[in-house]
Amino acid sequence: MTLKAYEWRNEFEGTGQIVYASCANQARKWISDEENIRYIDVRVHRPPWADKYGDERNIPTKVFLENDWPSQCYGCGTWMHGLDEAHEVDENFYCDDCYKKVQK
Repeated sequence: MTLKAYEWRNEFEGTGQIVYASCANQARKWISDEENIRYIDVRVHRPPWADKYGDERNIPTKVFLENDWPSQCYGCGTWMHGLDEAHEVDENFYCDDCYKKVQK
């Protein structure tokens, strides 16, 4: 059985995750249990771009950023929201402040 990616975003906390499941209901159930949220309150959406990775941990930072998912700066951990806030150096992504330090 091929698993598909489903994304869930917690609008209140600005967090989210991508899970792999056979159907949306299975993804909702997993997130409901994991996040201690009522099943009826969990909304998931399909991000087809993530299917090929098979696990959220396999998705490269650049792909997250290209698809409007936040990622943390490799230098300081500041959250970056898209490629316009990130600078790539040797496959690592930095915020503006850390990028200036890396360039010195």
